[in-house]
Amino acid sequence: MTAINSALLFLINLTFDLYIMALLLRFFLQYQKADFYNPVSQAVMQITSKPFLKPLRKIIPGYYGLDFAIIFLAFSVLIVKFILINIITVHYLPNIFSIIIWSIGSFIESVLSLYFWCIIISAIMSFIPNFQFNPIYGVFNKLTNPVLNPIRKKIPAFGGFDFSPFIACILITLLQILISQPIINLAFSF
Repeated sequence: MTAINSALLFLINLTFDLYIMALLLRFFLQYQKADFYNPVSQAVMQITSKPFLKPLRKIIPGYYGLDFAIIFLAFSVLIVKFILINIITVHYLPNIFSIIIWSIGSFIESVLSLYFWCIIISAIMSFIPNFQFNPIYGVFNKLTNPVLNPIRKKIPAFGGFDFSPFIACILITLLQILISQPIINLAFSF
């Protein structure tokens, strides 16, 4: 692979992954009913609203607080990413089964990665004095508490130190290894 191809792959992965993370962040902020007047929520809303999401919402409705237009857009972005990567690396279009399976595995991987990084960021912010009053901290707490609270119930804090972020990150990594990676690998067998 040439240096230009490597640079192009890096840029494709970076831009597509950042956009997918923004879409998933918006989905989970809406699902958790986060404060949408928060600056973080406002930034995510502005990044993801245009140009694709607004027209999709007219076609794909949401149900029970779940915004299916965001999910559809995230899958579409993953499909385009996979096709572009295949064209650059192996110079052919993958078959439809590979595309669908890879997109499912990558979607699961993206959700798990989003939660992993939100937990890490939230844990780091909790060590910074007076940062608990920052609006960013509130958003990350709103996102991570549904994952961390069940762990906190089973394993309480020892000596004032909360081990739930550490345990959650281990569990998320195990889920990536046991679920999303085998699905992604299966896509390449077609």
